[in-house]
This record gives sequence, C-alpha cells and structure tokens, in this order.
Amino acid sequence: MEVHDHSGRNNYARRQSRVPGCGTITPDNIGALHWLPETCAYRRLHAGRPLPDWHPLITGDPESVHQAGASVRGRCISEIHVHPDEGIGTHPPSD
Repeated sequence: MEVHDHSGRNNYARRQSRVPGCGTITPDNIGALHWLPETCAYRRLHAGRPLPDWHPLITGDPESVHQAGASVRGRCISEIHVHPDEGIGTHPPSD
C-alpha cells in the first residue's frame, strides 16, 4: 500500500495516522489476514511459495512489475468512485 501526502510524495511512514484502519503486517499475523490476495508477496513467502521472476524483490527494480504487465497501474480507480452495486474484479488472477 502506498500513502501519498498532498503533493503526491510517498508518505508510508505516517500511513497509520493518515489512513483509518491501516494495519501492520507481521510474521505473527500474516496467516490470519485472509483479505490479502493469494498473489501477495507476504502471503506467498509465508506459505513457502516463491515470488514470480518479475517481482521487485527479485529484480531490484520497482518498475519490473509494471513492465511484466502484472500490476494494476492504469486498471483501477479509488473505491470512492465505485457504487456499492457495481461489481469488483480482481487482477492479477490468483494462481
């Protein structure tokens, strides 16, 4: 998750004070966080599954996920713009 201040700069360090309900993922609670997608790196590693070759933790390049077409960049909108009756899709599909 990224939290940006008003100028668009990343403000991850203050995310819990700026985003209501923002939680912390730890090795102790990862197994109980069922809302995380199966493709989540935290879940994959916790389950002993490898990360995909394009993952930034493997490549060292934060753009690799976008170059591989595996990100949601340009494919999603904020939940404040979605009517509750509209369907919600998933991307990428779970493996």
